[in-house]
Amino acid sequence: MLVLGLAVACSDPNELPNATQANAVDTVTLWALSTAAVRNPGAYSLVDRAAVRTYETVAFEFAFDLSPAGEPRLLPLAVLGLSPGNELKPGLLRSALGFDQMLRAPLNGYVTEDTVAVQPGDRFFLRSRPICTTLGGVPQYGKLEVLAVDPVAETLQFRVVANNNCGYRSLALGIPKN
Repeated sequence: MLVLGLAVACSDPNELPNATQANAVDTVTLWALSTAAVRNPGAYSLVDRAAVRTYETVAFEFAFDLSPAGEPRLLPLAVLGLSPGNELKPGLLRSALGFDQMLRAPLNGYVTEDTVAVQPGDRFFLRSRPICTTLGGVPQYGKLEVLAVDPVAETLQFRVVANNNCGYRSLALGIPKN
């Protein structure tokens, strides 16, 4: 009887596979979408952990731009009209926590359909577009902290942690446990 109980416990269909991708801090620079040279990446893909050029792909979570008044802002995918209608949209959720204290991404509350003003020191939780098809199309999560905005170079620099393990929301460094 004990063997049967162990077999059932080990075959739980709701159990996540072991995480294999380590969470690490990356530093990224983006150029203003509307004014920078087209060769410079203006968007960030959480899933790919990379800055991307919007003319090459729509597989990203947000882009960076400056308002007509020169104010830095992030534009979630839906703001650009690139997010499919009914599926969960990529978004940003402002956090008052310090970057190192942002250890678990929330499920809800992300800004998905509005621009987000940013300044150095601002911190956000990130939610990707649905990517994990093995789990029915769930997003991946991350966190970012704005390090610098250079209005002359028209750049935004930030540090980011992307958890690329499907179903995991832990943002602690290393291999996630949850």
